[in-house]
Amino acid sequence: MHLRKLKIMSTSVFQILLLLVSLKLQASGAAPGLAKPNCPETCGNVTIPFPFGIGAGCFFEEWYQIVCKQNNTVPILKKIGLRVLNISLPDADVDGMINVSLPVIYSNAGCGGDGRGAGVSLKGSQFVFSRTRNVFTLVGCNTLATVNTTKSAFVGCRSRCAATNTSISRNSACSGRDGCCQRMLRPNLQGFSVDFIEEGGHQGCKYAFLRSDFTGLYDLILNETVPVVLEWGIANNTDDGRKLIQQSRTGYLSYCRTHSIDNSEMLFTQCYCTREYGGNAYLMEGCKGAAPEPSGGPPPSHYCAEICGNVTIPFPFGIRAGCFLDDWYQIVCQQNNTVPILKKIGLRVLNISLPDENVNSGMINVSLPVIYSDASCGGDGRGAMVSLKGSQFVFSQKWNIFTVVGCNTLVTGNSTESAVFGCRSKCAGNNFTISKDSACSGRDGCCQSLLPLNLQDFGVNFKEEGGHGGCKYAFLRSDFTGVYDLRLSDTIPVVLEWGIANDTNYAIERIWQDYDDDSFHCISVENSARRGSGTIYDRYGSYNIDSGEMLFMECHCTEGYHGNAYVDGGCKAECDPRRCPGTCVKERGSFRCVGSGKTKFILIGSGAGLLGALLLCLALWGLYKYIKKRKEIKLKEKYFIGLLLESELSSAKGHVEKNKLFNSKDLEKATDNFNKDRILGQGGQGTVYKGMLTNGKIVAIKKPKAIDEGKVKQFINEVVILSQINHRNIVKLLGCCLETKVPLLVYEFIPNGTLYQYLHNSNEEFHVSWDTRLRIAAEIAGALFYLHSAASIPIYHRDIKSTNILLDEKYRAKVADFGTSKSISLDQTHATTLVQGTIGYLDPEYFQTGQFTDKSDVYSFGVVLVELLTGQKPISLLREQEGRSLATYFIISMEENRLFDIVDAQVLKEDKKEEIALVANLAKRCLNSNGRSRPTMKEVAMELEGMRKLPNPLGIQQNQENREATESCVAACKSSKSNIDADVTTFSDVQQFLPSETW
Repeated sequence: MHLRKLKIMSTSVFQILLLLVSLKLQASGAAPGLAKPNCPETCGNVTIPFPFGIGAGCFFEEWYQIVCKQNNTVPILKKIGLRVLNISLPDADVDGMINVSLPVIYSNAGCGGDGRGAGVSLKGSQFVFSRTRNVFTLVGCNTLATVNTTKSAFVGCRSRCAATNTSISRNSACSGRDGCCQRMLRPNLQGFSVDFIEEGGHQGCKYAFLRSDFTGLYDLILNETVPVVLEWGIANNTDDGRKLIQQSRTGYLSYCRTHSIDNSEMLFTQCYCTREYGGNAYLMEGCKGAAPEPSGGPPPSHYCAEICGNVTIPFPFGIRAGCFLDDWYQIVCQQNNTVPILKKIGLRVLNISLPDENVNSGMINVSLPVIYSDASCGGDGRGAMVSLKGSQFVFSQKWNIFTVVGCNTLVTGNSTESAVFGCRSKCAGNNFTISKDSACSGRDGCCQSLLPLNLQDFGVNFKEEGGHGGCKYAFLRSDFTGVYDLRLSDTIPVVLEWGIANDTNYAIERIWQDYDDDSFHCISVENSARRGSGTIYDRYGSYNIDSGEMLFMECHCTEGYHGNAYVDGGCKAECDPRRCPGTCVKERGSFRCVGSGKTKFILIGSGAGLLGALLLCLALWGLYKYIKKRKEIKLKEKYFIGLLLESELSSAKGHVEKNKLFNSKDLEKATDNFNKDRILGQGGQGTVYKGMLTNGKIVAIKKPKAIDEGKVKQFINEVVILSQINHRNIVKLLGCCLETKVPLLVYEFIPNGTLYQYLHNSNEEFHVSWDTRLRIAAEIAGALFYLHSAASIPIYHRDIKSTNILLDEKYRAKVADFGTSKSISLDQTHATTLVQGTIGYLDPEYFQTGQFTDKSDVYSFGVVLVELLTGQKPISLLREQEGRSLATYFIISMEENRLFDIVDAQVLKEDKKEEIALVANLAKRCLNSNGRSRPTMKEVAMELEGMRKLPNPLGIQQNQENREATESCVAACKSSKSNIDADVTTFSDVQQFLPSETW
């Protein structure tokens, strides 16, 4: 044991001496062949390797340009103006890095002077702030500092002090409780600035910084800049980048590896010379020289092959005594040997995987409970903190994502560390409904955040930020697929990464016992390894978790071998048939092919034959589809009923516009193939899309629900009728399309939404005045009067409601949605139909008899009139049982002389109570339970138009009974105490009462 420690110590001393020698050589400018020919290789004591360079033609592109200032002693990265301290090329173990000086960021300008703390952006470059080499540090008492980013996820830390007079020690451990805290960065960070939040009124300056070689606190106060490490690569999504990368791939001399920056389309590629060669892989013939190969190590001798249910249990995990490394790796197989449980923490195991040569860490998939905001949401026992402390397991940052579902909630991770992680979920309004397809942007009732590196405790704290009711819940998940499906499950799949602790003789000797070949390597899974890169170490290579004392090692079979590196003889040589079409001869750590020429030609011939057969099948399939489509076109032309419609339109009485038929392809193009992003609204009759015709005109295209083939003629009759309607307050039908299975209707586009939205959705910028409400009511009444009386054939609308009243650019009313309308001959007084309509607007007499008359439209209009008066919704669960219907609530209030108690507060402020009383009396008459006692739409329209034109509304000629009722209402309501309650219903819209019969 002592000899081993001595060996490790001597190796470390040797490595330090080697590093000092290399630095000396670098300072003397001894770095031949790293820059382009005839280009400066150094600036001061900094070597400048290509793709970086000084002067025209010496650098790859502008992000890599170095300018050498102060008598050629200070290199500056020109694009971002930061001083360069060192540049290193990538190799097999480490990413390419550039060390720069970054300003310290102070809490205010008075602390550090002007110019300090400006943000740095690397957007558009192939540079990222290194997550493995930098640490975010905050110094100051009772302060929360977060890295400013455009995403809903945040990174930062909270620094606290025991008392207001606490002095921060020079030797602070930065634990978060001694006036200093530290936090790892999020992956692939390309922008850095800081927000400070005071949390205790502690005076004095606070400052934050990134630093790659943190050595203390007070020396930083004296510096304006601190050393920071950027990782760099080459973009392979540009022609120049791909060309340089292709040039750098020189077979066995060099390799290239690729990462994705922030899961974006920008790929980040690094090329390096292999271990046997040194130099610069980005230069032509830049890889030269030789280097010693790393040594391998032995696997353990013990091995147990076990299965529980459908889960394979590889060593170091195991079920039977002696088959697992220690109790953290013990699996118990429950429920008749079908359910594996990780005994130490009691979580169900879904899968276990070993590390591999691609630097994918060993992983164990487990089921983790959902955490709810309180016990009433999910029952007892859910949401308990899960701790992996003392194990060699961590919650995978690469494969898990922290997600919060719920409105107006801040959720932070509950951890024993000072690091802060979490996210904030907001909603647009109190009645916001979280969509199943939520993008989890942070503004749609769902947010997501990455985990800190090497997290071993998981629990959360919920904080309400808006008083929004309902349960909130948080979880980790490795395969997030939606929001609502999670509510049905108690647990969700989570990925843990695992390794072996080598801080005990037992573990080390089991891994390295008497084994002298190179069939496997053990690997450091530092922060960089968790995102896809790793460092192959010699026999005692390791790393520690979260700067702690627990050492963490992963072992895998090298290229050319497969199996389990943790068992004695577990790595077996293999031949890869994809790379060896001939006879495969196994060799030490690899293989070679013998006699592959003939086999190669056979395989090429077979492949060509298969490709030809595939192309023939594709050609036949294409021909079949073409013939089928031609037949469909012929049938469409044969049975096309557009001629019938054209004939009806030409023979119709009155003015009928021509060119009413649209082509189906034109409408598909206008709506981007009926893209869901083009939907303007949906209802019982169908869906309305926004579209742009080929002439640039914006239209609304209605795609009704499926109809019977026998009703197409009825549909044509309706289109003919609507084509004859020409009224300024009715949405204009521009035409239709009969080429599709379901006929399409094309209307003029009305831009300002519905009357419902402006009455019931909170909008402080738009106030609906009384005059505007009165004008809208008169316009609706005029349109209905036109339909009932002035049109060539009377038409009953049958679905009058505020959602079917559109507002144009001047907020003029437009009656829309004639999907349920019926035309009535002049000698008919009613139409007997299937009862259909919307709750809150449905005429009770029509509901009882099934006979729809013109007075049924009058009743629905009366409800809209009451909406204009009160600003309340037609149905509300917040009112008493008998008053949940707005019509009933209004009638009761009128009978009890409480009109002004329910009138919209905005309307009352305008002091027009006489007009309000007149309109209320008219609405009451429209809502009469006896249809015969209701006024006609002509009478309603004339009364409303008269109120608008006469300066004294009380001068309108009325019968004695109505005038007395109005005066009585005004007198009684003036004496009533105003007690206006805003109706905030939980309904987002009124619902269809019964399925409607269209056409």
